[in-house]
Amino acid sequence: MRKLLYLARVSILLVAVTLIAGMAGCSESPSPFGSPEYPIIHFACGEQHTVGLKFDGTATAVGSNSYFQCNVDDWTNIIGVAAGYFHTVGLKADGTVVTRGWNYYKQCEVRGWMDIIRVAAG
Repeated sequence: MRKLLYLARVSILLVAVTLIAGMAGCSESPSPFGSPEYPIIHFACGEQHTVGLKFDGTATAVGSNSYFQCNVDDWTNIIGVAAGYFHTVGLKADGTVVTRGWNYYKQCEVRGWMDIIRVAAG
């Protein structure tokens, strides 16, 4: 079990490093690997998944999707993201919050949240 947890954390770290390296590689000069369609401008790492925020205000996520925490492709107008244990949180430009994932402790119950300026997930 410890080895599996270690491997999961190393995998998340590698994904994060890859995202950062991709961000650093975005420039006007051509890349031998091509340029990303929408470069990532912000990302967050959860227990077993990583979520990124794109320049166009959409989100993307990779990793474990056992509670659908990576199903964020339909999010729009996002200005901030956070990743929890098995849930993902997005902050919209209008100050409202969207979530996906495990809701056992009601951590995804954000209906009615308005005028929010930052989000975090644990």
